[in-house]
Amino acid sequence: VHAYIGDPVMIPPEMNRVFFSEKLLLLPPSYLVNSLADKFPTIPPFAEHDQLNERSVVRRRYGISEQAFVLACFNRAIKIDQDTWSTWMRILTANPGTILWLIEFPRESRRRLESAAIRQGVQANRLKWSPI
Repeated sequence: VHAYIGDPVMIPPEMNRVFFSEKLLLLPPSYLVNSLADKFPTIPPFAEHDQLNERSVVRRRYGISEQAFVLACFNRAIKIDQDTWSTWMRILTANPGTILWLIEFPRESRRRLESAAIRQGVQANRLKWSPI
């Protein structure tokens, strides 16, 4: 491997030479270098002014209160293991102002994960969903 593509979040500056001997190509602001806009054309893009207050805009768009603590996982549902899920459910149970933000991919994962949350005593509305 000649180079590794990442970003300063994924590879903090204090860690870059500890774990990497490869040349680092750091991309701001995110390492996700693909776009799914062609597959999901109904997702509205952020307007330029949204970026000025992105946190509030995103929270408002998804119905998340400014006071909520947000746990987020934007991996496919298949990558969520039982230990991680159980940990999230314990956190949500112990902290009423916390929500879990997931992506709705694949689509059928939403129904299954909401049912699993309810079985563990967490209301389904504490799970927020984003399309990819």
